[in-house]
Amino acid sequence: MDQAHPRLDLAAILGAVPAGLAVYDDRRRLMFVNPAFFRTLGLPPGLFHPGTSMEDVTRVAAHRGIFGPGDPEALAAAMLARDDRTARRYSRRRSDGCTYDAYYVPLAQGHAVSVTDTTPVTALRDGAEQAMAHLRVGLAVFGPDRTLGLHNRRFLELLGLDLTPPRPGTSFGDMLRAAAEGPGFAGAEGARFLTSQRAQDRSRPGTVSWRKAEGEVIELQSDPLASGGWTMTVLDISAQAEAEEEVRRRAALLHSVIAAYNDVKTQ
Repeated sequence: MDQAHPRLDLAAILGAVPAGLAVYDDRRRLMFVNPAFFRTLGLPPGLFHPGTSMEDVTRVAAHRGIFGPGDPEALAAAMLARDDRTARRYSRRRSDGCTYDAYYVPLAQGHAVSVTDTTPVTALRDGAEQAMAHLRVGLAVFGPDRTLGLHNRRFLELLGLDLTPPRPGTSFGDMLRAAAEGPGFAGAEGARFLTSQRAQDRSRPGTVSWRKAEGEVIELQSDPLASGGWTMTVLDISAQAEAEEEVRRRAALLHSVIAAYNDVKTQ
């Protein structure tokens, strides 16, 4: 006869998972919190206990810098004003520089908050962006969902975008719409060029150049990534384009001289 399986202790299982988890009831009272929740947010272990109100948890967290810089009371009020019935995700940098992602998930009676430490990933991204910042080449990395991952300031400059860096997650389509509002891609030709960029197959390498209204010539190079995303580099090739144009002018002039000479000889 089969022996009955021992009853699983759900609280013990959730307490052992590496992701932080807090569960609130429909009155916004803390029902469960695991050790990883405190560890991920840099809070003292056991700081909050079941029965603590969400308002108290949020205000204490805000005053400890969990939601980043700013007025703690204003930050807490903004968090408390959010609808518990709506799933959402946000990324935050704590006052000590550590970063985390928080996921809010509605439940039948209450909601859960899961937090994961993203500090190592953010550190790598910050290091990459600092290295990219010194390049004279514009560089950006887009994910398979066509959203921005990494970029440097030069990328924005060459495309004539607002110099306030867009947040990671900005869609490529939104960036093209922003570029269309600038002078570099004005007119019907500029609109057609941006439309072609929107429709381009990013699973294949591609290179295209564009002469902006102010005369600057840029070259856009796209290369696919194994993940399904792609990298994009933007180069200022104005000097090269001018040199090539000068070669063409001289060749045309030489051709005209030779043609005129031949005309004279045949008369």
